[in-house]
Amino acid sequence: MLLINSTIDLRKHANVEHDFDIEKINPDLKFASTIVRGLIGPAQYDELLTAFANDTLTPAQVDLLDKIRDVIVNLALSYAVDTQQLKLSNLGFNRYESGEFKSPFKYQADNLQHFFLQRGYQASETLLEFLEGNTALYPTWAASPAYTINKEFYINSAKDFNRYYEIRNSRVTFIHMMSIMRFVDSILEEVISPQLALEIHAEIEAANISIDNQVLLEKFLKPAFAHLTVSNALHDLPVDYVGNGILIYQFESPTTHGGQTATRPNEAAIDTKRIVINDRATYFTNKMREYLNENASATKYTAYFNSDKYEDPNAPADEQDLEGSIYPGF
Repeated sequence: MLLINSTIDLRKHANVEHDFDIEKINPDLKFASTIVRGLIGPAQYDELLTAFANDTLTPAQVDLLDKIRDVIVNLALSYAVDTQQLKLSNLGFNRYESGEFKSPFKYQADNLQHFFLQRGYQASETLLEFLEGNTALYPTWAASPAYTINKEFYINSAKDFNRYYEIRNSRVTFIHMMSIMRFVDSILEEVISPQLALEIHAEIEAANISIDNQVLLEKFLKPAFAHLTVSNALHDLPVDYVGNGILIYQFESPTTHGGQTATRPNEAAIDTKRIVINDRATYFTNKMREYLNENASATKYTAYFNSDKYEDPNAPADEQDLEGSIYPGF
């Protein structure tokens, strides 16, 4: 059973005809549902599904269901743009057309798919923000591993990331950069010390960040984290490893006919942009190191003060490590 099973409910989240047969996109709804189940955790999802099936939804569950359906519907329709264009028969895949209705042009299908995908992932961002702000109403979610996973980084939402580097609030971009964020986390751990990094991550997970650590996060740590992530993303994301070699993705630009055409990426422009972002990341990181060394004591930033990363700002210059790159090759 799914959390959405009628065209009436579907129409609350997408502009479809009143006589649309929801069964046509049932496989897409199922797949989108598995994504949402992973996002909020099996425990919370299954609890809601049971209440929905038994018609015993509480007011809090009704609110949650509405936000979950927004994610499911939009993601499912983004998949359906592909699956509904082609039909599989004994003759293979065939494009569907009739005298009255025709398949959209490729650029129209691409734009529509992008639209639904962006809406779906933005809805997932809204869903997580809603759960974060109402943990008392959803104790099953708050007690699940999904709650911890969504607090893994110094920045845990596209909206927050956008405050430090413009990604157009894209949840899709944010998700694609998560593996890079784990690498960046390890880089910054070597700057602020493993002890302080552990302390801050624990406070983020508990949603109880100290005033001192909040200042460090907002002024230095989050900006450095965002810029280091984007810098590495510019290098890593255009490249994929496939069975028969390495695939380099190409940028696309609009044609005069409204469609899109592939063009080779301007590597010089990317390199120039990466240098600028690296310079900013280095600035924030060095300023953070200076700030910690100047403010750490036995009572403030104690974890850093007691670590081997601390440098006494009043010590002779030859006793201090020279400021350098954040990591080898940076």
